[in-house]
Amino acid sequence: MKILSLCTAALCALVLLAGTAQADPEGRRGRRGMPPKLRQKLLEQFDANGDGRLDETERAAAKAAMQAKREERKQQILERFDADGDGQLNDEEKAAAKEAFKAKMKERFDKNGDGELDEQERRALKRHLKHRKRMRHRRGGRGCGDDSAQTTPN
Repeated sequence: MKILSLCTAALCALVLLAGTAQADPEGRRGRRGMPPKLRQKLLEQFDANGDGRLDETERAAAKAAMQAKREERKQQILERFDADGDGQLNDEEKAAAKEAFKAKMKERFDKNGDGELDEQERRALKRHLKHRKRMRHRRGGRGCGDDSAQTTPN
């Protein structure tokens, strides 16, 4: 589902890349595009043997944790937007979810607090969305899991 993918896709992809991403000394993104702070967080959480890399077992644990997080997020979205309680989002429910997402993004990127996105804020939002789309594309156009298309707002 798009809203779920937008919320979790980037993190999921970054977990899968954590084993080989490397940050440069100036703190820029690593050679695979992972921000150093995120890489460090993933290593702190999942690098059980402390070798600075995620081996297969550690990546499997990270992947399982991300799957559980996706399922939890999916349930939260259904609880919030599934007004008729059928376990799926119909067109009206999808529209409500989409509007909520837009409002959240506007709140997140409206740095000057005027209630509107100026040119700089719109550019930052576009970069953010483009990055998420690129991360989804790397996984074949979907999130990391088997998200149901029934709960995808268009």
